[in-house]
Amino acid sequence: MNLKKPENNDYPVSFLKNDLLAVTSKNRYVRLTWAILSLMLMATVMDAVSKKITEPLGEYDRISGFILLASLIGTLTVQCLKPEKTWYMARAAAESIKSLSWCYMMQSDPFPASMPDVDNVFIGRCSKVDSDAKLELASADISVGSNTANVTNHMKAVRDASLDDRCQYYLENRVGEQIAWYNRKSATFAGSSRNNTIIIASCQVVAAIYLVFISRHFDAFNINSLMVFAATSIMSLQEMNKYKELIQTYRFTAGQLAILREKFEGLQVKDKQDLNQLVESCEQAMSREHSIWLLRRGEQ
Repeated sequence: MNLKKPENNDYPVSFLKNDLLAVTSKNRYVRLTWAILSLMLMATVMDAVSKKITEPLGEYDRISGFILLASLIGTLTVQCLKPEKTWYMARAAAESIKSLSWCYMMQSDPFPASMPDVDNVFIGRCSKVDSDAKLELASADISVGSNTANVTNHMKAVRDASLDDRCQYYLENRVGEQIAWYNRKSATFAGSSRNNTIIIASCQVVAAIYLVFISRHFDAFNINSLMVFAATSIMSLQEMNKYKELIQTYRFTAGQLAILREKFEGLQVKDKQDLNQLVESCEQAMSREHSIWLLRRGEQ
């Protein structure tokens, strides 16, 4: 049976709504964070200019004060709206529903082939995830296109496929895709962490050179203040993104999934119970990663 690679619209509408809410909330949080940092950078640059130059300008200090006030308003906005919390909870809900969807498609627990009225049971589980997340999906301005079903035709087609087709489909489109995603993300984060470290060290070197060799001869602009701000900001962003922790978690989870896949592929005869154990073990491994991600984000 020829089953196409799953796309977002092949998952339940509740997944699409949580996924879109997570993306929009993350983007809002990132934009606000960068706006605050940009305003603080502007204030730092203005403050770094020598008073000999700025004193004749009259309104210079007042403008700098207004910029700092704007950054304060941005900080209070983030604290009040808490877009990062919506991002974390919506992402956790989306991944939980995706995991349930794969269990449904594979006829695995808690949706075995013998279960009566399985579609309504699945819809009920998705609704419980939504209610537990306590996100206002119904009232939110979220458009997910033409998909309005919580059990899509594609999900039903995969569930009705033969055992061999379902095994192959799960290995390629769930386990294989997740291993590739974890490896890709861990490599990206490792590169970002390395680049941030280089930038921080460079800022420190520039600041030291300025203080030791340049400051006594050139005082029109205090480069040291700018470098300290840049290094501190990048360190804060790196801590916020949890690069080092995520690299370890993603590599570990990818390794676990690879071992489970190799063990399953080594079986001479594969039955429903073998597939059920594979799905249960893989989904638990990914669920642990999601739980660790949510826990670390909640520590901020």
